[in-house]
This record gives sequence, C-alpha cells and structure tokens, in this order.
Amino acid sequence: MISKARMLRLLRESLALKQDKVAQQAGISPSYLCLLESGKKEASNDVLTKLARIYGVPVHCLLWDEEAIENAKTPEEKALFERMNNVMKDLLVLVMQRNEKRA
Repeated sequence: MISKARMLRLLRESLALKQDKVAQQAGISPSYLCLLESGKKEASNDVLTKLARIYGVPVHCLLWDEEAIENAKTPEEKALFERMNNVMKDLLVLVMQRNEKRA
C-alpha cells in the first residue's frame, strides 16, 4: 500500500522540487509540508487541491486513503479498495515517468 504522505513526497521529488518552493506555492510553511510528507499531519482538502495543481495530478489521487482497505467491512469491499490502491500506485508511476520526461 502507498500512503498519502509517501505519494506527496514522491510526486514532489519526481518534479525535482524543493520543499520550500512547493510550500511557498501552496501557501504553507516548509515545516508543515515536511509534516505532511512524513505522515505526522493530515492536509486539508484545500491544501491537497493546491498540491495537486502544483504536481499536475487530479486531486482525487491525493484524497485516496489507504486506511479504507483496513476498514473494509466485507471481503468485497476489501478487494475493491485493494484494486483502487493499485490504480493509485499505477497512476503515481505514470505521473513520475511523465515528470522525468519534462526534466
């Protein structure tokens, strides 16, 4: 499973952006971005929307929460959430590949 925090960091790194630059563009402090990327804080939907724009990804990619898998109530829900998690991973790989081509 890929965490939201890890996804945020990988997206930023795939664009070769520094935390301070992304934080400035998103209107947050670099220390807050660091907390988001380490999973110690949860971002508001507003901040996630700004980060999605900066990283060039649909905002729903950053709204995905891997805990949905752990909280699934039925085997069918768990299977669905696991497939969704795999889609998010695949999307992250595609975005990172696109970003590498831009650099």
